[in-house]
Amino acid sequence: IGALIARSAIRLGLHPVHLSMLNIAIGLAGSASVLLWHRTAPAHAAAVALLAWHLAYSLDCADGQLARATGRSSPQGAVLDLLSDFLVQITVIVAMLQVATPVIYQSWVSAYSVLVAGGWLISLYYSGILASNAVPRLRPTSAVRRIVTHTRDYGIHITVLPIAMIFSPPTVAVIMALIAGLNFAALFLGIGSHGRAPD
Repeated sequence: IGALIARSAIRLGLHPVHLSMLNIAIGLAGSASVLLWHRTAPAHAAAVALLAWHLAYSLDCADGQLARATGRSSPQGAVLDLLSDFLVQITVIVAMLQVATPVIYQSWVSAYSVLVAGGWLISLYYSGILASNAVPRLRPTSAVRRIVTHTRDYGIHITVLPIAMIFSPPTVAVIMALIAGLNFAALFLGIGSHGRAPD
């Protein structure tokens, strides 16, 4: 889908920054639908979020493809791309925490929210390190690494979470915790794989 959007953007004369801004706007709209309607119309909120988040994700994939295809890659564009990822994913986290936290014991809500948000966002941080080529890319050589790598996919998260929201907020709480745990596991597996770089 990202490639199709990039090709269409070339025909329309759009720039990568336009796709990045659309990514932010549509991603925020998906998160807003959850915040506004998850209690009164969960199926409606889930459908809007599912479509909006996937379109935003496709735009996120397309802006880089468009930049490379048109020779418009720049450090500023790379920063905007990363910031748009953070912004949209933070709103996804906030929206889904609104669904999940009512089923968490009140005294644990703060700790749960911080661990889930940190565990989710560590994936973006680590991806940024990999993109900078500061460390070699982790190859999923073992079965455990393959499972962790594939289940950490953001596309899976933004598919499973809205669907779970329709049926069971406790399931959302468990899935959010699992996503965070998988991201922490991937980080530690990556650190163990790369070892300490020589000084």
